[in-house]
Amino acid sequence: MNESKLTNAQITKYSMMGLTQFMAMMPAFMYYRTFLQVNLKVPAEMLAVLVLIGTGVDFVLSLVAGPVVEKSTGGKWGKFRIFFATFPWIMFAGAIVVFIAPASIASPLVKGLITIVGYIMIVASVSFMGNANFGVMAAMAGPSLTDRNRMSVKAAQMMALATIVTSLTILPIKTAIYNATGNEQLGYLIVSALFGATVLFGAKCVLDVSKPYDLPRPAMTPEEKAKLPKGPSVGAMFASVAKNPQLLVLMLVYTIYNFGFNFAAGFEMYFFMFWKLTPATFTAAFTIHSTVRSVASYVGAMIGPTLGNKLGKKKALWVGLGLWGAGLLGAYLCIGGTTPWYFYTIFASINAMAMYIFAGFGVNYFLDAGEYGYYKTGEDNRTIAMAMFNIPIKIATMVAGTMSGLALGWINFDSVSIYGGAVTPEIQKGFLFWFTLFPAICMFVATALVIVCYKISDKDAAFYAAENAKKMAPMPAAPEE
Repeated sequence: MNESKLTNAQITKYSMMGLTQFMAMMPAFMYYRTFLQVNLKVPAEMLAVLVLIGTGVDFVLSLVAGPVVEKSTGGKWGKFRIFFATFPWIMFAGAIVVFIAPASIASPLVKGLITIVGYIMIVASVSFMGNANFGVMAAMAGPSLTDRNRMSVKAAQMMALATIVTSLTILPIKTAIYNATGNEQLGYLIVSALFGATVLFGAKCVLDVSKPYDLPRPAMTPEEKAKLPKGPSVGAMFASVAKNPQLLVLMLVYTIYNFGFNFAAGFEMYFFMFWKLTPATFTAAFTIHSTVRSVASYVGAMIGPTLGNKLGKKKALWVGLGLWGAGLLGAYLCIGGTTPWYFYTIFASINAMAMYIFAGFGVNYFLDAGEYGYYKTGEDNRTIAMAMFNIPIKIATMVAGTMSGLALGWINFDSVSIYGGAVTPEIQKGFLFWFTLFPAICMFVATALVIVCYKISDKDAAFYAAENAKKMAPMPAAPEE
């Protein structure tokens, strides 16, 4: 079913949640590790344990969030809207807690745990609101693939816009507050609080626009509650993946490519050590780099989905991943110790644009796999399939974050200071392998998996959605005698 029923204003309002959620989490996600190590003086070994705790809890929450959202009745808010009435406040509080540990506390472990509690508050909010957001999308769009794609593309464009805003503002504002007060922690705290507050506006937008589609549930008696379906357990979630080979393929593809992406991201800030930057020139160089790449992302978000629609979802996925891998390979072959830092910015911008050839489809890949599974097995696990969209990201973030730190140790890279670090040719060679070539290999493996193993065409997805909609339609009443 491809007819469109949603207005552009409705879709824009829906996408504000993704934009503001991204803005709210970025100060913490970009700088919490640096804050732990530099400002709170957390030793490297303790830092690794704290990061593992944070990402490990994040992974567990990503498994729990889907079943919790699926079991929700929502009360007066509606099944999905209740999560936008509660978790934005938790996320806002987490954005403050992550940078609030008092310097007067002597124990670096206690200060580090305070920061990790803030991080967990943020990632918990992202997990639950992310699953609820997928449910809102399905409720608003219904079986219309056109509206599903329109909502997903607009959300990707808003995310790209958010990267421009955060790249232009977070580091300069934090640095300006530090220069004015001499207190770098205050700079982190103010920026994180300001950006964290934006999610409250995004929540208001999605609560308003989704109200006609996710209606309030009347209060139920204990007997009625007992009759509600129990909802899937974590075990049932993974069992549904095992029964759905196309969902399993997507899980592998997204895990591998997110692993490569996050692995490279763990190296990026250290990359600027090659040019012996001062604190002032680092702020300028990294802001320019991040902003140019973010503008490229926005351009990619505007034109990439058009190309993706022409290619179809499957081809868009392997073309985008293949180009991303080629850009990383190009960076490995062309960047050396005498190459200006902005050469990497050029390749990073190409990669960012390539990503949006398929990123505009977002969770629709997983929804298509869910429609396939429902059609093939008769078990409606579409919500579970959409919930699985976040699982590869969580796994990849946890594993890549740990392994990238280990890789820095393997090449004896000095990660203590990003300013003026001595980088020998041997260290640089090893660094560039892990920073560019290894992630490129991950992208090429993911590309091959899509080409060989993923079988759902756009035509197939439309057919499955239409047939499943027929199953969900109420049976006509029998004629009265």
